Amino acid sequence: MDFVVGNLNQQEISRVPPKCGAYVLWGFYRDGNNFCVLYVGRSNDLNQRLRDHLPSNESNPYLRRNRPTHFAYLVTRNEEEAYQAECWLYHRYNPPCNSAHPAKPSKRSRCPFPGCDQ
Repeated sequence: MDFVVGNLNQQEISRVPPKCGAYVLWGFYRDGNNFCVLYVGRSNDLNQRLRDHLPSNESNPYLRRNRPTHFAYLVTRNEEEAYQAECWLYHRYNPPCNSAHPAKPSKRSRCPFPGCDQ
């Protein structure tokens, strides 16, 4: 998987294609050396979804308080691949802002993470 990384601002988000994929939002701890993944998600339009996370547009109270500073995204071929990537990110980072396991795009979808029954 090849992720593209950027600062969470309008200029860098403008370079994100309006394609299907998964993404991560994170911020750095006060020491400036270590980061914390705050949220993972997926979208059929990564550009629009990341714009939704800009501070002036953010509706999630946790993300409004703990403002992410960076994002990373991965373009996928379809929604199923985006779901698989989102699940992997969700289990890998256990982000505090995700309150539930990623929703399945279809009844046939299965989480790829070992031991997960979703």
